[in-house]
Amino acid sequence: MKPCPKCERQNADDAMLCDTCGYGFHKYKRLGGWLLVLVIYYICSIILGLFTLERSITQLIYYHRMSVTSGLAVFDYFQDLMPSLILALTLASIFLLLYTWFVALLLGRRPGFLRLYQIITLLGLIDPVLRQLLLNPTLEATIVRLLVSLAWLFGITLYFCRSERVRIYMGNDDYIKKALFKFPRREHSKAFGESCEP
Repeated sequence: MKPCPKCERQNADDAMLCDTCGYGFHKYKRLGGWLLVLVIYYICSIILGLFTLERSITQLIYYHRMSVTSGLAVFDYFQDLMPSLILALTLASIFLLLYTWFVALLLGRRPGFLRLYQIITLLGLIDPVLRQLLLNPTLEATIVRLLVSLAWLFGITLYFCRSERVRIYMGNDDYIKKALFKFPRREHSKAFGESCEP
C-alpha cells in the first residue's frame, strides 16, 4: 500500500490514481507528449509575437511621423490604414496575453486551461473573417483557415478529454468539467473507466 501525498489515503501499490482525490502516481506527472508540444508551440508564438509586435509598433510610429511631417502621398496612404493597423495590433496584443495565461495555467496545473484554450481558438476564428474584410483574400482561403481552426479545436479538445497522460499530469479531471464542451472518455480505458462527463 502507498499513501497519497495529497490526501494521505492508502492506495494499492499499482494504483495510478488515488481513489479519493484523484492524485496521480504515474510517470505522466511530468509534462510530456502533446502537452509539451503545445506548450513549446505557444511559448514560441509568444516570443515571435512579441518580436513582431515590437517591429510593427516601431514601423507604425515611423510612418505616422513621416505622414505628419512630409507631404508624400505614400505616407498619407499609411495614415489611411492606421485604424486597421491599430486594430490588428490590439488583437495581437490580446492574443499574446491569452497565450501567456494559457501556458501559465497549464504549467501550474490549473483546471481552467482547457476552457481558456477553447476560448482562444474560438476567438481565433475572428482572424480569417477580419482578413476577409480588410485584406480581401479569396473566399476559399478564408474557408480553409476556418476549417483548419475548427479541426484543431476539436482535435486538441478530444485529446485533452481522452488522454490518460493529461489527466494524470493534471492530477484529476476538473479541467474537463470546466471546459466549454467535452468528449466522453472511452469506456474500455483500463486506467480510467468512468466518463469524462461531470
